[in-house]
Amino acid sequence: MYAIETIRLSKSFRNINAVQDLNLKVPEGSIYGFIGENGSGKSVTEKLISGLLVPSSGEIRLYGKHYTDAVIRSRMGVLIENPGCFPNSTVYQNLMMQALNLAIKDPKAEVERVLRLVSMAGAAERKFKHCSLGMKQRLGVAQSLLGHPRLLLLDEPINGLDADGMRIVRETLLEINREEGVTIFISSHILGEL
Repeated sequence: MYAIETIRLSKSFRNINAVQDLNLKVPEGSIYGFIGENGSGKSVTEKLISGLLVPSSGEIRLYGKHYTDAVIRSRMGVLIENPGCFPNSTVYQNLMMQALNLAIKDPKAEVERVLRLVSMAGAAERKFKHCSLGMKQRLGVAQSLLGHPRLLLLDEPINGLDADGMRIVRETLLEINREEGVTIFISSHILGEL
């Protein structure tokens, strides 16, 4: 089965074709690298798949169902561009608010789990506005991991990370793919990153 399948997917903004006739098949349980130059439509494609944008034409299927299926969408973790966080709230508070929004049964345990996964337990009480770019990116990855997603869409998740941060994110993604079978769709403009 395919976790993601697009059929002649297209998105236009006025007279600009951001995505045109994209046919894509991402096998369930895979780590799939989606590479392209800046401005080539990678982020638009991920926004279409995640439901943040509506296609101009074509189809999107997730696990064989229409991409708007509520059950499938509830098992999707997404980090596209910058994490949406409150600057005056702490790392922990931002994650807790997201966990509560997702109606996670034991939000405290889940927040602690994702903080450990991205090696940020020691920064839990730091306000978001005082986090480095790399810490903010790792927090975004942590947000996308809340609730044990089945499908993860990550738009250039290693942007702004130092060598240690890159290692942490790579190891985390490999671990959740291997141990939980999470399908991971990663976009980048840097082949070496993928």
